[in-house]
Amino acid sequence: MLDWARDALWDRAAVPALRALGGASRTGRALGQRQTRILVLSYEEQLGTAVVATPLFRALRQALPDAEIDVAATPLSAAVLAHSPLVDRILVTPHPRNRPLAALGRLRRQAGGPYDWLLTTLSARCRSVGMLALAVPAERRGGHGVAGTLRHFDAPVAFDLAASMIENNLRVAAVLGGPAAGIEPAVHADAAAAERMRHLLAEGGVEPARPRAVLVAQTSGTQTKDWYPDRMARVVDLLAERHGARAIFVGTAEGESATEAVRRLAASPTVSLVGRTSVAELAALFAMSDVVVALDTGAMHVARAVGVPTVVIASAFEPQHPWLPLDVPSCTVIGRPSIACSPCYQSFCAHRACLADISADEVAAAADALLARFPPSAEARAARLARCIA
Repeated sequence: MLDWARDALWDRAAVPALRALGGASRTGRALGQRQTRILVLSYEEQLGTAVVATPLFRALRQALPDAEIDVAATPLSAAVLAHSPLVDRILVTPHPRNRPLAALGRLRRQAGGPYDWLLTTLSARCRSVGMLALAVPAERRGGHGVAGTLRHFDAPVAFDLAASMIENNLRVAAVLGGPAAGIEPAVHADAAAAERMRHLLAEGGVEPARPRAVLVAQTSGTQTKDWYPDRMARVVDLLAERHGARAIFVGTAEGESATEAVRRLAASPTVSLVGRTSVAELAALFAMSDVVVALDTGAMHVARAVGVPTVVIASAFEPQHPWLPLDVPSCTVIGRPSIACSPCYQSFCAHRACLADISADEVAAAADALLARFPPSAEARAARLARCIA
């Protein structure tokens, strides 16, 4: 009953006012008669969601190579896109859920006139982002949203539960003729980020000629996605024994205790860069490494985006197809999706049977196979880094 009342209030009071703010006269001009101006609202709040939104920008650029593509973003989304050659301007604002008037005011001041298209990513499934979409001047609107928003879009895009998050974002680009599938995420860096990573690796005693394995042993707090410290430590030691690989740990400062638990159990030397990398520096580090072993967390998406061989240790917390790189040649996902209790969507699990069944030997064997298919070399690192900095 409360949901019905809220939606009724939305349609009768808020929507007309927002449409009056954001309405723009339609010129009837076809796309391509002059430079098309596009604004994408990309208010992703987690690293993974921000990375899986990046294929949308390549698809838009392919569809309209000469368009001006602006992005309104959270600081996190802005960090993911900071060095991207696919967007023209990044307009950082407060999240409209927290400060809606400040977000709207900043966008209207920076817009420089109405946009031809305003598009929304999956972040607009948050009602406040949809409200902002109606209030920013634009001739046409398309993308994701909640019911109250989508009824007022020229090209609404329904969320497809059977599709991946990447595919759902790409369906927004299809509104303007872009490809609806087949584009991988991309996170770019700059030369300064690469140079800082070289400095930190040298400081940690990581020799350039030695294979590098980057490990992500912490998640963003979901207990059902955590693995076992002793098993991750065993993977570290197996990679050192079999490949001479030096283990480098990354993650957030808040989750450092999980990383340190693994490092204490590992017999071989390790380096920790936990809490010491920006998004661009993380991308550069992954590009400059040979293999990544990661839990299902935001850093894994960055590893996928730069194309480094990656083993993903995945719980059966949710279906695999929305988030995980299932058909990516450089990625191997290890999980138990067919376990009887999957998907549980629970933040706590007493038995974690889906993860308990994954052994260190299985993870190390997957890393062995990737290293055989993509042999470590200075040339391979340099090629990944060049693509990352392009």
